[in-house]
Amino acid sequence: MQAMAGRRKSQMSHEAAVVSPRWTPVLATRDDLPKILALYEQVWGPGRSLDYLGWKLFDAPFEPLPPMLAMDGDACVGLYAVVATPMILDGQPIMGCQSVDTMTHPDYRRQNMSVTLARACYEVAKRRGFRLVYGMPNENSYPMFMKHLDWVKTDDMLRWVRPLAARRLPAFLAEPANRIIRAHALRGEIRSAIVSRVTAETRFVVPRAMPVAARCHVDKSAAWLQWRYAAEPGGAYQTYLTGDP
Repeated sequence: MQAMAGRRKSQMSHEAAVVSPRWTPVLATRDDLPKILALYEQVWGPGRSLDYLGWKLFDAPFEPLPPMLAMDGDACVGLYAVVATPMILDGQPIMGCQSVDTMTHPDYRRQNMSVTLARACYEVAKRRGFRLVYGMPNENSYPMFMKHLDWVKTDDMLRWVRPLAARRLPAFLAEPANRIIRAHALRGEIRSAIVSRVTAETRFVVPRAMPVAARCHVDKSAAWLQWRYAAEPGGAYQTYLTGDP
């Protein structure tokens, strides 16, 4: 009691605001897209279209799971979004979702919004039969997911890179390094390949089944590949085909 009595009035007012925020968690619909776009532009800047957000947040060819919004009256002031994703878990098909976007309007920070929206989203997902959620949080989101949302770290992601040219080297070292890189690339066994832009007519080759040791992975069906790479508005993906077409 003494500790509470010693707190400043401004601090107590701030805590009261956290307990009783003005905003309410609401499951989004397509009609909310203009408000969602306005929030993206406010927090992350321009560069996305209504068509792109509609594809990403509502158009998955499975059961879509719309984002959870924080609504203050008619204004969208926060968002937590996942993408419905078919998966294979221990050899059995399930529905999962990938955590993709978390954002809070600058005027509504420090109100536990991200955690509240994520938990509300997970409750909806659970009722609809989704079995798991996964993602690759950045260094800012990682503590929140681990501490407040009971996530479990399963592994670190490996990134495979094949340099095509030397970077950030002094000029007298860059050219010799580039020659070594080109010589190494020419030793590969692939002699010819066809590179073409992905379109709605692209025929995707379904990858071979993952080894049994891979307990959980995305079920990359033809429908999933078509939505992910051919249907994205403004997408610029390419296929790289070797061997017989």
